[in-house]
Amino acid sequence: MSRLSEIGYGCFSGLLLVMFSCTSAPRRKRADNDEPQSQKLEISPGGFPEVMVRFDDTSISCQIDTGSLRSKVPLRGRFKSYRQQVGGESAESEIEIKNVLLGGMNFFDRKVQVKKVRDSIFPSEGDCIVGLDLLSEAVLSFDFKKSEFKIVEEFPPGITGERLGMSSKLHFGVPVQIGESEYAAVWSTGVSMLSVPKVLIEKHKSDFEPIEKGETDLYRTRNVKVAGHVVPVFTSKQYAFPDIGGVNPETPVIGMSLIKNFNWLIDVDGRRWAVY
Repeated sequence: MSRLSEIGYGCFSGLLLVMFSCTSAPRRKRADNDEPQSQKLEISPGGFPEVMVRFDDTSISCQIDTGSLRSKVPLRGRFKSYRQQVGGESAESEIEIKNVLLGGMNFFDRKVQVKKVRDSIFPSEGDCIVGLDLLSEAVLSFDFKKSEFKIVEEFPPGITGERLGMSSKLHFGVPVQIGESEYAAVWSTGVSMLSVPKVLIEKHKSDFEPIEKGETDLYRTRNVKVAGHVVPVFTSKQYAFPDIGGVNPETPVIGMSLIKNFNWLIDVDGRRWAVY
């Protein structure tokens, strides 16, 4: 049984969305050879990764958000024609997607839930979000140099990877060094920059140079290092806030300003990661 068969998820409320829930096996299968095994990885104007995802016979551009536990699709267009039924503890309407094709992998029999979610939750760049309910089931390959994304069964030969830290049920993280201090930081493609809680900035003021004050303060950091690599200066403009929902308030979050500088392999279920 996959980890997702054993995990339940919460839901949002506001604008109409379709949200994934878990069902029993079969769960997934490698796509046929005539299907592309890798996908074009686009970076949206807001700096977030996007790929095309096919839900049955409907393809839509989706933001890959490893900080989101749930995948979400707006209930409009073709999705409105699905037969709805009441299901789940929340008694919300559900529809069933027979096949989701993402990164060269087919995900089968995904029930989706009709919910209302606030407009502000939806990314302005894309029409849907692919979250950890799908992304945690196999090894994710982000090749930012070639602008390619794919899902594979295992790490390539010769790459063993390092232990992936888990900050909550599915949120995961890797070490990051800022100044002279090292932290276990959440790895999230749904965040634009390195996010550092104010409590850590207060503890290590010498590592942060304020450059702009406002609702969200901006800082320039010194000597940022990820996976043993020093991050170039142009990624050093950071923001900070006191807490990130559901995450330890002293946990930094590695966002796209750092992530996009490297190629990554992420295996949430196997709890491994590598930079290549």
